[in-house]
Amino acid sequence: MLRDGCNYIVLNVSQLSAADSLVLGAIVQAYASAVRQGALVKLANPSPRFRELLTITKLDRVIETVEQTRARR
Repeated sequence: MLRDGCNYIVLNVSQLSAADSLVLGAIVQAYASAVRQGALVKLANPSPRFRELLTITKLDRVIETVEQTRARR
C-alpha cells in the first residue's frame, strides 16, 4: 500500500472497546513501520474506553485520533 504512493493510514478502531497487549503491540508495530516509510497513521473513532487505554499507555501522545463519519478515498 505505501509503495503505491499512499502516505497515510487510518485505522478504524470503533469496534474496539478494549484491547490487550497483543492488539496494542500490533498497532504500535504498524505505526512504526508506516512512519519509517514516511506515512502518517491515525486511529479513527476510538470508543471512550479505548481512548482511555490510549491515555493510560501514553499512546495518545504518539498516535493521533480522529472522529470520522465515513470512509475517505
